[in-house]
Amino acid sequence: MTLAELIEAGRELTPAERIELASELLASVDDGDENQATVDAAWTAEVGSRVDDLLTGKVNTIPFSETYARLSAKIAAARQ
Repeated sequence: MTLAELIEAGRELTPAERIELASELLASVDDGDENQATVDAAWTAEVGSRVDDLLTGKVNTIPFSETYARLSAKIAAARQ
């Protein structure tokens, strides 16, 4: 069966069947579990690093009110 024939046959399916078929086809080419594990590990390491930076004093937080004031001033200056 050619790709064109498969597409045409797919159009004859109900919407629910097309959704299921699309999901199955995507799952067959997506190695998401391996990629997701890598992404999760990277985010865990990044978050841990940022928390460590805060706890050790390597970085300091800025209160929202100060951040907002700075941003507002930059926006106002850019508009002039």
